[in-house]
Amino acid sequence: MKKNKILKILFSDIEFDAKEQSLILNRSCQRSPIYHIGGVVVGDKALFISLEELAVGHNKDFVETQCSKPRTELVTGDYSELSVDERKVEPTMSKVGKYHIVPMDSEFDEDVASDLNNRFYAGFILRSGFRIGNSMWAIFEEVAD
Repeated sequence: MKKNKILKILFSDIEFDAKEQSLILNRSCQRSPIYHIGGVVVGDKALFISLEELAVGHNKDFVETQCSKPRTELVTGDYSELSVDERKVEPTMSKVGKYHIVPMDSEFDEDVASDLNNRFYAGFILRSGFRIGNSMWAIFEEVAD
């Protein structure tokens, strides 16, 4: 039977250090068994992220090979200087990729579609979007090539 776990991340923690919250999310997914985001519920003061176990039978060698090379063009400039080694992330990340909690570049609703398309073509899949105050934020999955 597959397992799931719920990760609660406070908005105040995201605003204080989104990179650290992204690392916490990724570390939670990497523990044995390997998990991925199944869904997100946006509360008044926190995100509740449902992490679901990946299907049995995922090849560990495939996972290690696909995730051994980090992308150079990450979601925002602040993340571009980080590599997998600098994040102290284990090489056994799931084949679903790495997650990034980041503020959206768009300030206006009219620009969101363009922003999402740009990130998609850069190799990032939207997993959830939410607001903290007047700012739009998102969780993106960086997919292994």
